[in-house]
Amino acid sequence: MRIEAENISVRLGKVDALRGVDFSADAGEIVGLIGPNGSGKTTLLRALANLRPSDSGHVRYAGKSAAEVGAAELSRQIAYLAQSGEVHWPMRVEALVALGRLPHRRRFQRSAAADRAAIERALLAADIVALRDRTMNQISGGERMRALLARALAVEAPMLLADEPVAALDPLHQLQVMDLLRQKAASGGGVVVVGRHRPAPPQAPADDDAHQRQQQGEGADPVDQLLDGASTGDGVEVGGEVHPFLGDNDHAQQHR
Repeated sequence: MRIEAENISVRLGKVDALRGVDFSADAGEIVGLIGPNGSGKTTLLRALANLRPSDSGHVRYAGKSAAEVGAAELSRQIAYLAQSGEVHWPMRVEALVALGRLPHRRRFQRSAAADRAAIERALLAADIVALRDRTMNQISGGERMRALLARALAVEAPMLLADEPVAALDPLHQLQVMDLLRQKAASGGGVVVVGRHRPAPPQAPADDDAHQRQQQGEGADPVDQLLDGASTGDGVEVGGEVHPFLGDNDHAQQHR
């Protein structure tokens, strides 16, 4: 499935979180959104997932709008992993992962063999089989994120939108999760979009990095306007180049 956003803008109160953003991702690749806090990565992911409709512009899924696809079908086509990792009740880890199968079931329908098999695959992929009978308040923050990742994987959607999925993980599980996401993209043509603060480790690069840049004022020299994001927070340095973050009239520019 191809996901494409055209000229989308999102306004949060008096702040333009996104303005005039173009974005596209094709099946079988990982697209990485890179930028500091407040640069609009989460807002863009939520707009792509139809969780925060854009104020202007269009998002299309395989050429269709969200209305044309339908809410029920869209919930089967897109899995979304939020960055917060919050779970507000002490449910069992396995029960949490099972929530990922709800889009595939009718109301009050019991889980089928296919659902149970998908849950097992997700538990194994996220390396939390040993945690299945613990409650969510009995595991660490990193284990909680892996449980939430397993819930997203259990949907077995063609598209996974993951917001900083490795932020709370130890180095070993960071690499395991990035490898898992690459496998997810490669198997069955699934699209994976990963939001993160900095580029992935060299061992697990993204296929694309959508560098977020700030449009310069009229007559300004773009080179003179670029600031060192490491010291100012105004951009992110990638491969020796500094890419400022989203602001007014911004674009998500893809670099292959």
